Amino acid sequence: MVIAAILLKQLSFQQNKLAWEKDQLIIMKIFFTFFILLLFQHFSYAQRADRTLADSLLALLPKAKEDSAKVKLYAEIMLAHLYYKPGEGITYCKPALELAQKLNWKAGVAVVKHRAGRLYWRLGNFEEALKNHREALELYKQTVNKHQEGRVLIEIGQDYFDNGKLDDAKTA
Repeated sequence: MVIAAILLKQLSFQQNKLAWEKDQLIIMKIFFTFFILLLFQHFSYAQRADRTLADSLLALLPKAKEDSAKVKLYAEIMLAHLYYKPGEGITYCKPALELAQKLNWKAGVAVVKHRAGRLYWRLGNFEEALKNHREALELYKQTVNKHQEGRVLIEIGQDYFDNGKLDDAKTA
């Protein structure tokens, strides 16, 4: 009789343990689902914000005068497209470069080349990204912009790394 009571008690304990493990599994599934939904909400918000910024900057473009402010506007449009539509952002590179060169504004050319490098990096075209980043680096050196020199050097390293040519970065 005592043995039967002990076995019954142990069986009851094992059933409670199984029920507790099931409850714990359900709670973990709910938490994981909530976390994933929260994560997707953040990404969709970020893309909406980039799209809104790009659209508002594009609305300013037709009214902008042909001066350095328009080059800066082009550069900001390119940056707004970095995580939204990088392929579309590249299309603003040519008019921005032409205007900066027409104005003979090296700092503007450097910024446009820098932004183009980031867009090409985002598209996975690391060779073109590297080419633009190197040109931007030279222009930043000529215009003595140490802060941007440092930033573009980091991005050159990232170009090499993401292209799988980290050993080449050591000799560059």
